[in-house]
Amino acid sequence: VVPNVSAGFIIGSGGRNIRHITNTTGAKVALSTRERSAPNQRIVSVTGTLHQTVAVFAMILDHMCDDVAASFTRLDAAVPGGGGVGGG
Repeated sequence: VVPNVSAGFIIGSGGRNIRHITNTTGAKVALSTRERSAPNQRIVSVTGTLHQTVAVFAMILDHMCDDVAASFTRLDAAVPGGGGVGGG
């Protein structure tokens, strides 16, 4: 399960990213449509060997971690006084 915002990366413009993921890993990757019961999440289905499946999820998680880091950077920049935890 991934957030909707990550679904856009996985699919990519015109399906470019999902083709790249499939061509790179050899796994088959599919995303569910948006469901009313979970409007902010999508299910990622991966079919392939264990190695292929792990490679797909590594690519997806790597992107999601980059998104989180970028969000914190934007948040930190928007907070007056800048930076981080502590106060020392």
